Amino acid sequence: MRTNKLLQLKQINIDGSLMPSFAFKDKTGYSGKHRKTGVKVSLIMEGNGIPIALVAAKGNIADITLANKTVDNIRLSQAALRGSLFNGDKGFDCLAFRVHAANFGLLPNIPRRGCTTGDKDKTFIYYLYDKLKGKKRFVVERSNAWMKSFKRLRMRFDYKSSSFEAFLYLAIIVICVRRLLPPAIVTSS
Repeated sequence: MRTNKLLQLKQINIDGSLMPSFAFKDKTGYSGKHRKTGVKVSLIMEGNGIPIALVAAKGNIADITLANKTVDNIRLSQAALRGSLFNGDKGFDCLAFRVHAANFGLLPNIPRRGCTTGDKDKTFIYYLYDKLKGKKRFVVERSNAWMKSFKRLRMRFDYKSSSFEAFLYLAIIVICVRRLLPPAIVTSS
């Protein structure tokens, strides 16, 4: 049983996930990678897997396109996040995004792609990567699975994107209640 119920802000993780959907007009698109039509959800989690920022967009948008907007949606103070390790996968390997995250006060820990080029002397600080700390990025994958465990979010049936996003936020509230409150309080109500 976990006794530490505080937010773990020394490690922040980012990832995107595709929520399958019918081809509605609002925020749906065909993802060639997944070969499905859906809604792309970009999430930022703290170290225990509690979502702290969310952006929803069409399914055919790449993760890196939503990354800056997702970082900007963090509603915690920059002082609380200053010096936090910011884990992402190779899909977030972009110098402009690394600089944006560093300006926000986060230390990017994103592996390089094989095709990454640029002046390595000037941008060395942005490309530091610790493989052992990068392995702790599994919490964002686990949290994406928690989001998809809600029947209403597993497949988007809502015509309006605002309804779907409301259910996303409701799922985040349920996850926060389950993770932050002791089990005795959650089961007795």
